Amino acid sequence: MTRRWPLRRRVSSAPPSYTRLHSILKSERRWFWATAAALSCLVVGAIWCVDYIPTNDGPQHLFLAYASQHLGDADKGYGRYLEPGAPLTSLGFHTLYGAALRLWEWRPALRVTLSIMALGWAWSVVALAASLRRPWLGILGFAGAFQWSFYMGFFSFYIAMAFGFTLLAVAGWRPHWRPIERVALSGLLLCTTMCHTVVGAIMGAALTLEVVLRRRALGDVLLLALMGLPSLAILLLAPAGPASLDFDLWPEPWATHLTFVARTSIAGPAWRCWPAVAWAGLGLVLWARESRHQRVPHAAALWLVGLACLLVAIAGPVNLRNWQFFSMRFGPIAIVLLAVLTPIERLTSATTRAGAVVVMTLYAATSIGWAAAYNRELVAGSADVLAGLDAPVRREGPRLDLVMTIQPMSWPQQDRPIPYLIPFWNIGPLFAVAQGGVPPRIFAWPGGTPLMWRRQPQTPYPLHPTFFPAEDLASPEKRDDRALYTSNVLSSLTFVHEYEDVIFHGNPEDLLLLRQRGFTFDFHRGGFALARFAGCPVTIEIEPEPDADSPKTITAHWSPTAPPAVSFTLPSGAPSVIEIPHSPCGELWVRVLYDRDRSGTPSRGDRICAEARGDGFVRVPIPVAGTRFKCRPGAVAGGG
Repeated sequence: MTRRWPLRRRVSSAPPSYTRLHSILKSERRWFWATAAALSCLVVGAIWCVDYIPTNDGPQHLFLAYASQHLGDADKGYGRYLEPGAPLTSLGFHTLYGAALRLWEWRPALRVTLSIMALGWAWSVVALAASLRRPWLGILGFAGAFQWSFYMGFFSFYIAMAFGFTLLAVAGWRPHWRPIERVALSGLLLCTTMCHTVVGAIMGAALTLEVVLRRRALGDVLLLALMGLPSLAILLLAPAGPASLDFDLWPEPWATHLTFVARTSIAGPAWRCWPAVAWAGLGLVLWARESRHQRVPHAAALWLVGLACLLVAIAGPVNLRNWQFFSMRFGPIAIVLLAVLTPIERLTSATTRAGAVVVMTLYAATSIGWAAAYNRELVAGSADVLAGLDAPVRREGPRLDLVMTIQPMSWPQQDRPIPYLIPFWNIGPLFAVAQGGVPPRIFAWPGGTPLMWRRQPQTPYPLHPTFFPAEDLASPEKRDDRALYTSNVLSSLTFVHEYEDVIFHGNPEDLLLLRQRGFTFDFHRGGFALARFAGCPVTIEIEPEPDADSPKTITAHWSPTAPPAVSFTLPSGAPSVIEIPHSPCGELWVRVLYDRDRSGTPSRGDRICAEARGDGFVRVPIPVAGTRFKCRPGAVAGGG
């Protein structure tokens, strides 16, 4: 008979403190998943509580993805001026939103896409914290899901960060990478780089540090190089954007730089942005104070890269020549990489640990709640513009978008809840998605974007004014200068006769000015209007000089400070009657130059109209029925 021995109870050889900690962690696991699921629901709810979240560059990315799928639609008109590009980067939002557009209309597809993006960012931070066996620190991901980059519409950078954090999480999960993990790391690094090259370079540097700090053999270094080859090829081949900015350094003191890191990372009020910075600072200091034998190579790589990103965020230039808001992008990366280094496992007391978890959870929940309230506030302040999206208007030609005011916004721009946020700065691409047509300012250049301007367009795209400085006019010293404001409005309308309509966002009193100048409205509400220009006809008759007739240069302007809307050069002896069918109503400023020395430019000795002012301008009143203006040669111009 076989004797049955009683089962022996396994006695743990681990110290009591570790056994107690393991028990605490095991009991916390189900609470963590429940908390993370609840916070995920809050994140999605903050997006779906409104139909549309206004962002700075968001409409540009919307338009590129939407127009790429409707490029051949004749009723949209995109294909007249645009053609497909072959980009290597900035493809994250384009791919995700393009897939959603196959299932839903553009607005629900956008909400689905933003939900996936926000959840992906939050859970990537959870994964990174879990790779250090500190999943509760991943709660920061939910608190920072609605951050400055999100509201500024830097979607490519935002998605790249999520891929990058996931990449670092996979890299740190095991001390030795198996072949399948190497393939996953290579793919994640490639996805990160295809979303944004700078984030890809940062995460590639972190992987390199992982290998160096682990003192791997030469074979591991060669394998890492092989893993990074696809991403390196994209880094080398991806073109830079157009150089449209000056190299801009920080003019403020260092303390202001640190403050701005907080405002352009998590963003929002002080109670929302500063705890995340303090959290990161705690992780930075505590990890640095650990003894050498306690330091894990994975954590060391995060610490070094996080510190480098923090220094760039504090001391880096604001703008590069082809990249706006350069230094502000590095704050969220630095905060996440440093915050997850906080050694929460040292809290062995159940009460202390539970208190820390409750504080982190409340911080995340209130941060999401603030974002939901702010989203509703943005929509309420943009009700006029959003109502225009639903107007029964269809366009297929060029559309001129003019943003003449950024109110209601606080000044200076750093004091806004989201610094530099102008909800409808890119209003043209948004209305082009909803109603068709092509605005003049879109992110389209060869090799860098999904769409680019056609090299041989079906019809030439009209001239357009420079980007209107609404930000500058909103400054306290200029916002009450009505004459300056009106002058800039008229200057921006100079080429309006070549456009199918104007998407105008200004003040309510501006609409009266537009109506007086010859516009009709398809939709208007408050200070917003979808307007078409009709104008009033003007005939200009120029009398010849009594002696030898000279060539004549004629320009017509909406105001004396506006660029010429039309310009003619008549040779001597040519008929001197000019028809301008698209002149503005109300008034037109005409300048006629009798070019006596045939220099082609105003010079001493040339004649101007007898009715002109000293600068050569004649104000011509124009009734609705039109008018005829006659210029008689007058005094000799005094300009040199």
